[in-house]
Amino acid sequence: MRLVCTGPKHAPCLVLGNALGTDKRIWNSLERSLGEDYRLVRFDYPGHGDSPAWPAVSLAEMAKMLLAELDVQKIESFFYCGVSMGGALGLELAMQSSHRMRGLVLSNTAAHFGAPELWESRLSQAQLGGLAVLTDATVARWLKPEHAQVSPLLVSWLKEMFKATSVEGYVQCCCIVMSFDARETLHLVQSPTLVIGGAQDRATSVDQALVLHKGIPKSTYLELPAAHLAPLDEPMAFEQAVRNFLTYNTAQG
Repeated sequence: MRLVCTGPKHAPCLVLGNALGTDKRIWNSLERSLGEDYRLVRFDYPGHGDSPAWPAVSLAEMAKMLLAELDVQKIESFFYCGVSMGGALGLELAMQSSHRMRGLVLSNTAAHFGAPELWESRLSQAQLGGLAVLTDATVARWLKPEHAQVSPLLVSWLKEMFKATSVEGYVQCCCIVMSFDARETLHLVQSPTLVIGGAQDRATSVDQALVLHKGIPKSTYLELPAAHLAPLDEPMAFEQAVRNFLTYNTAQG
């Protein structure tokens, strides 16, 4: 796992976790918004973005790898913001390193991502036909229809990002997400947490977001009029919510 660190070295650190099938570029807008005030850390999953395939069998193991890389960068404490799979990774980080995590933003994610049959169907399609057969349906879940209609360049960019993901990496990460289940351990997350749900999210529902909010002791809930990728579907509202959360919890020490 290779980390990309930008921003002032001694500023508060914010680690960013991507959605399945995307890469670290989904945070470009947030980097422009927060990059002068925070040290931002980004990375890619196996076979995503510019990352080659590398072994990982669970989000718990991936969290350990990420913590080890943060140690290499001498980052002792950090905030974390993740969307979808990246949010689930944030839950693992919070449970493994509550003493290091200053605050957690969970966007469009879940403690459990649904029945195995759904994931097995995606795995089968990807293995038989490549990611091209999944691209249109996947990206259609990421943005509101009205947003997608007026943003053809964004839609095209996301489709190319998804199709550039290796089948091996996508299948590996699907298996990791499919096996994730934190429903009985949410109470172990002791960090201040902002849960963001998307009113038009067809991948992780508002009900799933509320399970997180109800299960995490120090959580607050915000609902945005967004589909699955709120950081790109409602960027201004998302970035303001994250900035407010970081500012408040930085002041709290």
